[in-house]
Amino acid sequence: TLCLFGAAAATEWPLMMRSGHLATIAEHPLDFVGAAALGLAVNFVTMLLVQATSSLFTKVLNTFRCICLVVVGVVFYGEVISGVELVGYTVALIGFAGYNYVQMTAVAK
Repeated sequence: TLCLFGAAAATEWPLMMRSGHLATIAEHPLDFVGAAALGLAVNFVTMLLVQATSSLFTKVLNTFRCICLVVVGVVFYGEVISGVELVGYTVALIGFAGYNYVQMTAVAK
């Protein structure tokens, strides 16, 4: 955390100060505190998920979440994806389905 803080202070803050965007944080402090709290909550929930399942399941679930986020962006916000991206998302979804199938058949045996 301190390394990221230092890197942001060295690389991003000067531009934010020159452009006047640093005042945005002062204008909306609760939004930034809320975003930080939600990020911390996601990290704790991820840790609990790894403890309850496995790190591989968490990785697969995160991939599925990212794909769902892209689908929402395309369907509701009109974002455009390239053919290569579409193939990549399709491969990831097939992998997710395959993982679930293997897990379900392993439990049944």
